[in-house]
Amino acid sequence: MKKQIRQVSFLKYQYNKSVFSISISEQTDGTQLLVTMVRPYAGLSADGIQRAVTAVADRISQYLENETVLVNALLRRSKSH
Repeated sequence: MKKQIRQVSFLKYQYNKSVFSISISEQTDGTQLLVTMVRPYAGLSADGIQRAVTAVADRISQYLENETVLVNALLRRSKSH
């Protein structure tokens, strides 16, 4: 069964306070992460929007990867005891 999580959040990236839509879904070949900016900070350029979206996606991806590593380590540890 494929799961999907969607969240619309007010996030701050550096001095940029914007609203982002974050969607994470399981696919047959992996996990899909989709980050879009739904309400950009006033005066933010197109390049600035792309940098902010990329930075938020990178942070979420790193967090998910770290959580996966920790969960797998805990599972291996619990099986060895």
